[in-house]
Amino acid sequence: MSPRQLLVRVLFWCGGALALYLLWPCLLLFLAALGLACAMEPLVRRLTAWKLPRALAAGLVLLSLLGLAGLGLWLLLSRLAYETGQLLLQLPALTARLGDQWLGDRLYAFLVAAPPELRDFLETVADALISDGLRLPDRLSAALTAGAGRLAAALPGLFLALTTGILAVFYCSASLPGVLRYLRELIPQERRAAVFGFLDCLRRAGLDWCRVQGRLMGIVFAILAAGLLLLRVPYAILAAGLGALIDALPFFGSGILLMPWALLSLVQGETGRALGLLGLYGLLCLTRGLLEPRFYGKQAGVSPLLTLLALYGGFRLFGVWGMLLAPIALSIGASVLREREKSAG
Repeated sequence: MSPRQLLVRVLFWCGGALALYLLWPCLLLFLAALGLACAMEPLVRRLTAWKLPRALAAGLVLLSLLGLAGLGLWLLLSRLAYETGQLLLQLPALTARLGDQWLGDRLYAFLVAAPPELRDFLETVADALISDGLRLPDRLSAALTAGAGRLAAALPGLFLALTTGILAVFYCSASLPGVLRYLRELIPQERRAAVFGFLDCLRRAGLDWCRVQGRLMGIVFAILAAGLLLLRVPYAILAAGLGALIDALPFFGSGILLMPWALLSLVQGETGRALGLLGLYGLLCLTRGLLEPRFYGKQAGVSPLLTLLALYGGFRLFGVWGMLLAPIALSIGASVLREREKSAG
């Protein structure tokens, strides 16, 4: 290869990488639409087997999915509106109960019962909490106003992205065989087997991750529901569903719900509930720590100890995203190695 050809090739790949970096937000929407179209394909094929045109079948499946999503969102928002209304009705009584004198009495009783060596530190923390709590309504009002303004400014872009995504899913599904054939032709013949084998491993790793997270969410929901019902918490099932959903998010966890709740219960004098919530959080951490490596290892066909190492190493090296993506990378690697062993055998 001549220096001129090498320079042209380097510039070509650098230009492609720069274009991919700049166009990634747009491409991500269409890649997600293509993935959803592939997920819809079994239903679309069933309808086309009944002699329906492919575009009509794709439209019917998409409309059904949008209807189900809209119904679920409406039920969730209506329940949230009901809970918010109940909270607003009880807010004057809660505000009166959380007055300065009541809160000061509670904190004073808590400080008197604390060990002497911790009393100075706890008094400093209590003073900071009271001063911050007095400014909390103003801060909350300002945050809500700013959030409403940002949401209003982002609504046109969100609406455009939503409508574009829906149309992209429809067109991808209506012409999916042609789209896949075109993408297949872009790959050189000698590399197709390796590329499609890797994509199949990636698909299986994604499905394994969804199965593991679904099982963990079910177990977390069952533990939370049982624990909150034993603690006689109002709306225990709704709170358990919210806790299971938060626990599955990569940057959160059930602690973001249970720890402040336990602290508030302790300040309100509900020591039994506070200890129960802390014990429930510890049980959830222990359960996820024991079951997550086992589930991932079983799905990927590797040792749970290796999966635990991947989880811890991913977190230490790359933070929360590393902890989230390390088991997927381990599953892909295990699948690729198994495929190579089969082809070599």
